[in-house]
Amino acid sequence: MAAPVVDPELRARRKEEIRDQLLAKVEEMLEQGESYSLLGIDRLASEAGIGRSTFYKYFADKSELLGAWYELIARSTESAANEWLEGIDGSSTRADLRDALEDIFRAYMPHVRLLSVINEAAFYDQTLGEAIRHRVEPGSGRLQKHIERGQREGWIDPDLDPGGTARWLRWMSDRGRHQLLLAVDEAERNRLLDALTEIVWATLYEFAPSRG
Repeated sequence: MAAPVVDPELRARRKEEIRDQLLAKVEEMLEQGESYSLLGIDRLASEAGIGRSTFYKYFADKSELLGAWYELIARSTESAANEWLEGIDGSSTRADLRDALEDIFRAYMPHVRLLSVINEAAFYDQTLGEAIRHRVEPGSGRLQKHIERGQREGWIDPDLDPGGTARWLRWMSDRGRHQLLLAVDEAERNRLLDALTEIVWATLYEFAPSRG
């Protein structure tokens, strides 16, 4: 007897539903002080209201699940980052830059605990580490293009190396968010946002020809 044909789109939608169910429950558990490394598959599935067999139908292990979560969260933070890279130009001010960076913080903050878990796991899991690099490096490329455009138009420092500057800023801000935004109150978050704004402004925009 032939195996039933599974609609790929239907399977993909179901996988997303399972991913989101697990995401909501795990972030709740992390907020309560649970350790992801100590959570077994049986407990994860039970807490999310799915069967163990259902988990393994869509995810090989906890590492693959982390990768699926990272991909989901990265899309939302990249969308916010694109607002900065496409919206900031020669007429923009420090306040405009701060607003753009705050949008990135706002997309990141709901998932800060989970992203900390993901990045810690990536040190030991090559596949997960590659997934993160797969996301960070293209972000560096988009920032490089922003720098090159600003240099051509005169509102970014022409002496900067676009590629090197972009990679440093991208990786520094990415790692910095994982380390510095974990368990901070709103006042501290705002101080960190102000500091990042000054770093980016001084690096890219302050010494541009258009600013004298």
